[in-house]
Amino acid sequence: MIGRTILALRDWARRWPRPLWSLWGIGLVVLGWGSLSPSMAPPTGIGGIELNLDKFIHLGAYAPFSAFAWIMGQPPKRAWLFSLFMFALGMAYEGGQAYVPGRSASWDDLAANALGVALGVLIGRKIAAMRPR
Repeated sequence: MIGRTILALRDWARRWPRPLWSLWGIGLVVLGWGSLSPSMAPPTGIGGIELNLDKFIHLGAYAPFSAFAWIMGQPPKRAWLFSLFMFALGMAYEGGQAYVPGRSASWDDLAANALGVALGVLIGRKIAAMRPR
């Protein structure tokens, strides 16, 4: 059931590439704005309890961007380049935070970005390889 739904969504997305790639680009701008805005630091805990929630936000932000090229049916070489681009962008945004008041660059955040990219590759490749039964 879930597999058929994912296949249907993937096939639908591939029929509308131009608007979806435009949304991907807009999403990158929003990601950059959120990453480099002084007032946009993500929460790290709940009720004073430190949970490193911001790492999950980093992971969750980069995974879909990385998976997108695979899901949209790009050739593997190009999809890998998109994933590498997302990792490089994560490095650039993280480094840029060192110069933003109220923000700081963090190796842990960079690792979370990289894990998000890796998770996106795994999910995107899996969805791209799905075949109807």
